[in-house]
This record gives sequence, structure tokens and C-alpha cells, in this order.
Amino acid sequence: FTMKNGMTVIVVSNSKLPRVSFRLFMDRKPLNEGDQAGIADMLGGMLTEGTLQRTKAELDEEIDFMGANLSAYAGGASASGLSKYKEKLISLLAEVVREPSWPQESFDKLVNQSKSGIESSKDDPGSISSNLLSTVLYGKEHPYGQFMTTSSLENVSLQDVKGLYANWFSPVNSYLTIVGDIKKKEAKKLVKKYFGDWEATAVKEEMPEMPAQIEANEVHIVDRPSSVQSVVKIAHVIDLKPETSDHMAMRVMNQILGGGGTARLYKNLREDKGYTYGSYSRFSSSLYVGRFLATVEARNEVTDSSITEILMEIQNM
Repeated sequence: FTMKNGMTVIVVSNSKLPRVSFRLFMDRKPLNEGDQAGIADMLGGMLTEGTLQRTKAELDEEIDFMGANLSAYAGGASASGLSKYKEKLISLLAEVVREPSWPQESFDKLVNQSKSGIESSKDDPGSISSNLLSTVLYGKEHPYGQFMTTSSLENVSLQDVKGLYANWFSPVNSYLTIVGDIKKKEAKKLVKKYFGDWEATAVKEEMPEMPAQIEANEVHIVDRPSSVQSVVKIAHVIDLKPETSDHMAMRVMNQILGGGGTARLYKNLREDKGYTYGSYSRFSSSLYVGRFLATVEARNEVTDSSITEILMEIQNM
């Protein structure tokens, strides 16, 4: 059902277990963070740092008492636990989403923690590879091609985060899913009580452009002399919407090529050649831009051979 303020609510009633889950999702387009990459992560982190009614410690105590879970992220929040606490769960969910208190000390702590994580990830081949791939695949001007750095975090203030929240969080573009031991009538009553007076505001956002297809094969290398193996990622962007007929064909294709231990990449590179512990492929469908990706982590001396075999299996498909 749809609320008067525009919020769409989906209820799935299942009384097999005395549990219920609430998830609020903001249906928004990817954000071009530019030189403020990381602002969305800061927004998600700040939502559970306290509300106008409770401090973070009091909020955590409430959740611990119920043995429940409460989390938030840039695109929404979720709460789950025993169904006997269903009203308390949805009330806390509404609190963190609608009444964050924005303590400055919590923001400063989140920024410092994020900077520490960034510094430690600089020695992680997987993180280096992911950042490199997203940049060259989508471009630095595309939301998917941007990633948080210590310098981009320096450009983010608490006021910026509050501004992003004001633009993003609105019932107009939100979905609330309720799954578990609850009936539609009771769910509707609870949603009306805790979200019915949530005022609808306009949401401003831009549609990201589809990145250009790569004209010819490109090779990008980060040299780490201390590494004993290579992280190899072979990828390209695809225009694959979730609702298209190609979606199921892609799932079947990928299962054959690199979907698991019975797929061609795994059987070739691990079982036949012994180059690696595993080689896989996957794809993502998206309303905006999807991608296909084949991966392997191989010993340095067989890096070239691993790439050759992956390209051969792709060609054979």
C-alpha cells in the first residue's frame, strides 16, 4: 500500500518464526560525490550516532535489551528482532531516520576511523585493484568510478552531511518492507503511527550517464614488488536492465563460464592447470550501468598464463 506522503509499504506476512524485519530503502540515483567522495558513507554512519530522544549509548542499550539489530546506511536503515518487540523496533527505526541528532564529536570520530581504514587499505592488493578498476571502467566523473580518500574526506563537513540528508531522505522516494510475524492490518497501523506524519519534500538528483564502452583492450598495472601473487580483474561495462529478457540468459551463461566450482574457469585454472585456488566470473544488472567481471588471484609466475586461459574461455563462450 502507499501512504498519503508517498511512502510505499510492502508487507510479507510469515508466522513460521516469531521474528520481524523492517527495512527502509531510499530509491535514489547514484550520487556524483566529486571531491567529496565519502560523504554518503558519513551520512549512513551518523544516523545511528544518536537521535533527538536518545544518545548513541541509550540507543545501543535499547537494541541490546531486545537482542535485536539496528543499522543504517546512506540509502536507508533496517531493524529486525523478535516480533513481540515489533512496535519498539519500528519506533527506533523511525527515530534514527527522522530525528538524527548529528553530534559533532561522533562525526569527527567517524572521519578519523575512515581515514585509518583508508591508510590500512593502501597495502591491500584487493582494495588497490578495486579502486583502480572502478576508476578506469567508469571514469572519475561517474558515481561508480569515485572512491573515498583521506583528502576527499577533508572536504566533507557535518553541515554537508546534513544537507545531503535533507535532500535524500523523504517519504516521496522511499520503500518500507516489512517481513515476518506480522499481519497487514497491524503493519499498516504501525506505519501510519510512526511514519504517517513524515513530511514529503522534493528530492533533487541527476541521472548518471552511461560510461563509454572501451574501444580496445586496455591493461592497467599497479606494481607491488612485495606481492607473491597477482590480483587480476578482467571487466567491461554492460547495459543490462534487471527487467530485460537477457537477464536470465546472462545468469545461465555466467553459471557455465565462472559461476562456481563446476564452471569452466574454475575447472581450467584450478583443477587442470593448478594456477590458483579459484577463478570466477560474475555480472551485475543495473538501472544505470552494469558490468561483467572475471577474476583470478594467481602466482606471479603464471599471471600471464592465467590471463590467457581466462580470455580463451570467454572467447569459447
